[in-house]
Amino acid sequence: MSKIKSSKEILSNKFLSRFNLEGPWCPNCQYPLTEGEDCFECKRRKREDEKIIAGWIEKIGGLKAWNEYTTTAFVDTNYNHTAFIGAKEFNYRKSSILFHGPKGTGKSHLAAIAKRPSIIAGVDVLTVSMPDVLSHIRAEIKNGRVLDEWIERMISAAVLSIEDMATEKPSDWVIEQYYRIIDGRYRQAKAGLIITMNLSLMQLESFWSRFDINGRITSRLYEMCRDHIFSTVGERDWRKIADV
Repeated sequence: MSKIKSSKEILSNKFLSRFNLEGPWCPNCQYPLTEGEDCFECKRRKREDEKIIAGWIEKIGGLKAWNEYTTTAFVDTNYNHTAFIGAKEFNYRKSSILFHGPKGTGKSHLAAIAKRPSIIAGVDVLTVSMPDVLSHIRAEIKNGRVLDEWIERMISAAVLSIEDMATEKPSDWVIEQYYRIIDGRYRQAKAGLIITMNLSLMQLESFWSRFDINGRITSRLYEMCRDHIFSTVGERDWRKIADV
C-alpha cells in the first residue's frame, strides 16, 4: 500500500548511518538490517498501512462495514439486483444515489459497495448516522455552543454517506438541519451523496409534511438522485437470517 522507496531515496536517508550498508538486507524491502532486529523499514511501512486502513474503516462506517459489506459478500437477488448494479456503477463525480427499503434488506451493504472505490482512491468520504449527528449538535447547543462545523463538513465532503435518514422524530429543528445539508450541496451542484433510509421519497414527503409543507427537501433529493433511486422492498431481512 505504501510507496516503495527507490535505492537512491533509501541510501540518502540519514538514518542509514547506524547500519552496515554491505548487508544484510531485508528480503522484502531491500532495507539494511541490524543484527538481531526486525526490519525498521518494514515496521514503518506496516504502521503507515495500519494508519491508512484505520482511516478507510472510519470512512466506510466501521469495521463491520469494511470487513463484511463487500461486493463478493453481497447476495444478488431479484429484489436487489438493480440496486446492486447501481451501487457498483456509482460515480461520485456525476451523481448521487439513494437506497430505500425495510430494515435489514442490505441498504448499508449497498452504500458501502458504492463508496468503497472512492475511499481506496483517497477521495474525501464522510459517513454519518444522522441520529448521532443530530444528538451531538443538540448536546453542544445545550452547552452554549453553536455547532456549524458538522453541517459545513457534510456539505463540503466529496462523498457524503447518510445512514438511517429520517429515523429520528421530526421537528422544525430536525428538518432545518436536514434542509441546510441537502440545500447546501444542491446549491453547490455537488454530486456524491449516498443515502439509506426506510422510507421512499414519497413516504418521506408525507412523513415530514407538517414541518416541510412544500416538500423542499424531497424535491431536491428527487433531482439530485434522479435515475439513481433504488428500492430493496420485497427483500428478506438478512439480519434475521444471520441469527438463525
